[in-house]
Amino acid sequence: MVYDRYGNRTDQNQTTGNPPTNHIQITAPTNRITGDCYDANGNLLAESAPPCPSPTYTYDARITIVNYLTAEYTYDGNGLRVKKVSGSTTTVYVFSGSKVIAEYDNGAAVGSPSRKYIYSGSALLAKIDSSGTKYYHQDHLSNRLVTDSSGNTVAQLGHYPFGESWYNSTGDKLLFTSYERDSESGNDYALARYHVNRLGRFGSPDPLSGGVSDPQSLDRYVYTRDDPIDFVDPRGLYVAGPHQCDNSVVLNCVGGGGGDGTDSGWWEMGLLEFAFMNTGTIDDPSFDNLDALNLLQGPDLGPPSSLSNLPKPLGGPLPQPPPPCILNIRINNRAGVGAGTLGNAEDQIKSLFGAYVGVNFVSSGSSDYTLNVANASASDSDLGHQNGFLFFQFTPVVHPNNIAAQLPGIYSLAYNQIMGTVGPHELLHRMGIGDLPYNASSPTDLMSLDHNPQFWQVLGQNMLGLTPNEALKLQKKCLQKHPE
Repeated sequence: MVYDRYGNRTDQNQTTGNPPTNHIQITAPTNRITGDCYDANGNLLAESAPPCPSPTYTYDARITIVNYLTAEYTYDGNGLRVKKVSGSTTTVYVFSGSKVIAEYDNGAAVGSPSRKYIYSGSALLAKIDSSGTKYYHQDHLSNRLVTDSSGNTVAQLGHYPFGESWYNSTGDKLLFTSYERDSESGNDYALARYHVNRLGRFGSPDPLSGGVSDPQSLDRYVYTRDDPIDFVDPRGLYVAGPHQCDNSVVLNCVGGGGGDGTDSGWWEMGLLEFAFMNTGTIDDPSFDNLDALNLLQGPDLGPPSSLSNLPKPLGGPLPQPPPPCILNIRINNRAGVGAGTLGNAEDQIKSLFGAYVGVNFVSSGSSDYTLNVANASASDSDLGHQNGFLFFQFTPVVHPNNIAAQLPGIYSLAYNQIMGTVGPHELLHRMGIGDLPYNASSPTDLMSLDHNPQFWQVLGQNMLGLTPNEALKLQKKCLQKHPE
């Protein structure tokens, strides 16, 4: 492999055997492949020199591919690809979170999916189709072995470092990490964008901007920082450790290991890297993501000023003291949002409150606080609100229809997480914690969100958290509900 000084892979050469070879040149000012056609947003249109022919790739306003030549792709409100038309085959996808659990080809009956998928955490266990049940076995990156119900080997899968096929006699589309490989293009569907494995890079820039304190993050086309042996990018948004949970960006992967406790050290490294990413300017080096470090500390500690404050080494999840109490929260789903969307929003609420109090969601019986999820009227443009009249305080509410309508396209995949961020903001209002003016020294304060000049950036990139003072008030409210 040969790389330029910006981290772009320019050559893949043969040393032994017969691996694929590749050579590209990069135009330094744009970081794009010299001789290829791109649109104004930096999306690859065609692998041919300008002037551009009829584009190979066509994009919508959300900067998502909707066509590859004659193939057509359709996405839902969360930015997930739910339909693909390629040749004579039309496939409809059903998701749970970010995982496909069923596929229907050419109008298959609802009760008879063409393929069903079963997972353990983030790992694929089995695929069920008309030929029976096939079991998938992974290494630290990808599927490597497929067996039948009797334990017989059905297929062996292998790929080169950036995903080009090495051996795959059955043509299994689940070849490289968690991606689906499209047979029409040979590219990998990575949720937020597409990975062009033969080029060792994405075809579109990362929707998340990099930071000047972490120069490698400024290369928004690179795949896993040129380390595809040790890292994955399950959503096409951010580098993660193998088997790390992939329901959102690294910030949400509290606990690591996809829920099974493995490879747990990766999430601390990714979280620290994200937290200390300088998203300000050179003249204003504010650490916009520093509140993420609250997840690594006890509930009574403020963000440390440097890594020296943290224990070393980070070999696994840091021990956390038990929460002083547990809040029981009821969510009234009056908007009828899907169970997966609601579950992801609940996870986000837990991630924001969980460093300070426990959170238990209840569907019946008594609760400490209630949050309504209800669509707003045409005259109401708020993402959520909590109102009061005299001595009466009304139930806080989140408006998913307004979030969907106002959400910038580059943050479309963050819809569930944003709903789970607006909810805690309104719940804290119900607890008597008001809005605060924007303070440049605390740019990621959840309660100054309404006045934040980078409103959608901090919300869409999941940068928000509680200040120590807000966390203390949250704990006090919880202890008032549940005195020891």
